Amino acid sequence: MGKAQRRLLELELQVKSSQIIIIELLQEVRCLNEKLKESEQDRQALGDLNRWYASEAVRHPANADEARGHYRNHAGPAEFNRRQRFARLLSHLCLRSPLIKVECATR
Repeated sequence: MGKAQRRLLELELQVKSSQIIIIELLQEVRCLNEKLKESEQDRQALGDLNRWYASEAVRHPANADEARGHYRNHAGPAEFNRRQRFARLLSHLCLRSPLIKVECATR
């Protein structure tokens, strides 16, 4: 086996190793995104506006479980997902449109 072939094998092993690392990182990112989504939904469920609606529904100051139940039972998660999809679409369009100039602040 020549020097070039050995080097090629080494590079192939590095690429395979890098691919495994990338897959693991993508899985971790997905997991973190899901945790962030759950945290944000919980923040909304326990927020002032949803607590007010939940309190109106139960006719007393809603506790955390009642507020979460109200959020879940009144399209809170579905509405959250709809807004997230819209934000991703808008971001995608803004970043790819030559008509929209997006400036990033750098320091």
